[in-house]
Amino acid sequence: AYFPPISIPEGRPLTIQDAKGRDWVFQFRFWPNNNSRMYVLEGVTPCIQAMQLQAGDT
Repeated sequence: AYFPPISIPEGRPLTIQDAKGRDWVFQFRFWPNNNSRMYVLEGVTPCIQAMQLQAGDT
């Protein structure tokens, strides 16, 4: 899967479905950084907490 193109810093919402069928909505956006962009995926904390993910999980 690929992230969709975005042209405004506010980005766009992305709905992702996990293996159990639950939908999660994240915000895919960017921050202008000189002559480039820094892309971020916001709103992942509730998903990480609900799945009890730990560093090193795959």
